[in-house]
Amino acid sequence: MALYMAEKVMRHSRRNLYQCYNLLIFNECFQIGYVAQHSNKTNRLIAGLNTPAIRPTVTSCRGLKQSASCLTTSDLSDKPWYKRLAIQSNDKFVAFLGRLSPKAQKQYVQLVAGTTLFYYDAKHAYQLRAKIKAENLHLSDLDWRDIYIKKQISKDLTKVLPTLLLMCLPFVFYVILPILFFFPRPFLSDQFFTREQLVEYNSRFHQTRLTIHPSIVNQLVKKVEQLPNSSETQTFLDALKRLDSNMPLDSRSLLQHKELFEVVLGFNSLPRIHLVNLCQLYSLKSFLLPSHLLRSRLNKTLHFIHAMDRALLRENLQGLSQQDLEKLCFQRGLNSNDVDRAVLASWLGDWIQLSTNLTEKEESLLAHAAVLLVRGQSMRAP
Repeated sequence: MALYMAEKVMRHSRRNLYQCYNLLIFNECFQIGYVAQHSNKTNRLIAGLNTPAIRPTVTSCRGLKQSASCLTTSDLSDKPWYKRLAIQSNDKFVAFLGRLSPKAQKQYVQLVAGTTLFYYDAKHAYQLRAKIKAENLHLSDLDWRDIYIKKQISKDLTKVLPTLLLMCLPFVFYVILPILFFFPRPFLSDQFFTREQLVEYNSRFHQTRLTIHPSIVNQLVKKVEQLPNSSETQTFLDALKRLDSNMPLDSRSLLQHKELFEVVLGFNSLPRIHLVNLCQLYSLKSFLLPSHLLRSRLNKTLHFIHAMDRALLRENLQGLSQQDLEKLCFQRGLNSNDVDRAVLASWLGDWIQLSTNLTEKEESLLAHAAVLLVRGQSMRAP
C-alpha cells in the first residue's frame, strides 16, 4: 500500500520527492491508527475498552467510543482498493488473534486504540505549537489543558515515537509486538492503557516515591542545621521533624519559609543526590546526568507546573472532572487513586495557593512541596 501511494505521487510530479518521502513515513507510522478508525471488527472491540485520553473530550467521530458507528460496511466501497485491502487484512489479523488467544487480541486492539489516541493528541500538540508561534503566545496565555498536553506530549514522543518507527520495519513488528504485550510501560504512554492499568501503574510508582520522601526530608534537615541558628530556621526544623510524626504541613506554613528556598535551599545550592531524588519524584530521567542538566530539567518541569497552576487559578476547580483532579494531583506527588473528589479538590487548592504565591526563584519550594504537602496526609473521604 505504501509503495502504491509513493508511486502515485511520483507519477504526478517527479520533482516532488520530499512529499513522497513524507507520505511513506506518515503512512507506515499511522497505518495502525487509520485501520482503527475504519475497521469494523477492530472498532467493535475498541468500543469495549476504557482507554483514557489526554484530551478530556473528543468532538469528532474519530473518538474511540463513537468510532464503531463512524463507518459502515457500505462505506468501504467508496474507498480505494489499497485502503479496503488494509482494512480487510486487519480484520482477518484480529480474528486470527481471537482464535489464537483472546488476551492477545484484546492487547492488540488496545494498542490500535492507543496509537489512534496518541496520533490525535500529538496532532493537537503540533497545532497548539503552531498557534503559539503564529500568535506570539506565552504559557500564561494558555489554559491548563493545553499546557498539560504541551508538556506531556513532548515527554511521550521520546518514548512512543521510536517504538512506532521500529514497528514499521519489515518483520520487526512481529518481534516488538510480544515485547509490548509483556513489558508495555517503558515503551508506551498513558494513551495505550486502560484506567485499571493506569491505577495499578500509578500505585506502583507512588510506592517508589514514598521511599524517596525520608531521604529528601533528611537532606533538608542536614542543610538547614548548617545554617546560623535563628528563630526562622528553628521553626522550619521543627516543622520538618513533625513530618515524621505524620503531622502534615499546609501551604500557609510553607510560605513563611519561602525565603530559605530562594538561595540557601535553591536548586543551585543542592547536591547532586538531592537533585536526583527530586527528579525521581517527577519521573524525570537522571541516570549519569550532571548536576546542571538535572537543574535544567527540574526548572523546565516546575515552570510548566507553575504556569498550569496559574491557569487553574483563573478557572473554577469545581468544573474539573474526577479524572482531571486525579491526574493533576498525581502529577504533583499525591496518590489520587480511590480518593474522594472533595479531598482532591481541597488538596489541589492548597497546592495552587502555595504555587501562585511563589516566584520563579522560589520554585525549589514548589519542587519540595511534592513531599512537604504529601507526607503525613491521610487521604480519606470526609
